[in-house]
Amino acid sequence: MEAERRRRIVVGVDDGSDSALAVRWAAAHAAAVGLPLHCVYAEFNPYTMAAGDAGIPPALDLGMSRSDTDRVLSDAMRIASEVAPSLDIRAHAEPASPATLLLGEAKMSSLLVIGNHGAGVLSDLLLGSVCGTVAARSACPVVAVRSRLTELDQLAPVVVGADGSEVSERAIEWAHKFAAWHDKPLRVLHVCRRGRGDLDQARAYTEQLLDRCAHPGVPVSTEFVDGEPAEVLAGEAENAYLLVVGARGHGVASGLLTGSVSHALLRQAPCPVAVVRKQVVLQPV
Repeated sequence: MEAERRRRIVVGVDDGSDSALAVRWAAAHAAAVGLPLHCVYAEFNPYTMAAGDAGIPPALDLGMSRSDTDRVLSDAMRIASEVAPSLDIRAHAEPASPATLLLGEAKMSSLLVIGNHGAGVLSDLLLGSVCGTVAARSACPVVAVRSRLTELDQLAPVVVGADGSEVSERAIEWAHKFAAWHDKPLRVLHVCRRGRGDLDQARAYTEQLLDRCAHPGVPVSTEFVDGEPAEVLAGEAENAYLLVVGARGHGVASGLLTGSVSHALLRQAPCPVAVVRKQVVLQPV
């Protein structure tokens, strides 16, 4: 029953350019896995809703534009249908903050897709309040999509970061499935912080894990690197189709810690980033 209830892809939409990118990405993924796509829009009014609603500082909300709900949703459905004409596409809006709406939708979804507004002081605050909050608390994996500056090779891999923890096990498991869904090679990058890891032990552990979750037809390469995880993975993201990372994420604060690898990569990586929390439910497709 739980698995059936979650068999849909959800994308959060607004009137920004990253929203259109997120819809295109979500539609392509929904078509690849054969699931319906739900486009959701938060009708947020800071004058009528509680200032403490999850993830939105009131001072920032007062500067957000009011979008026409029907236009935003119809544009999202049109963009999705252009990507996948036969896709089952639905749309709805709710009176809530973006973070609150998306976290609620995540409880009924197999994947949540959102736009990533990139770098800068203002977007750092917005990222911490919406994208970071959702990634840290979501009940399903989250993909943050941003525009790329370079064209991507068709053989661009799915890259997943590993560190030998239970958190990275979940990330590797999901990344393996994603690579199979999209017919992409998988690149597993096991990063040990400088001087703080046993690469031989890490190699044995990661290879055993890959044997357990292998998907036929998915080429897999592994590399074991001594370095800073965020720095190494951000470099790999330059040529990645998708970067997958794990996160512990036990609450709002987890998404706001600037030192966390997943949060740093949401800010820095030039490709879409998937965050798979230890606590999420992974759905078979």
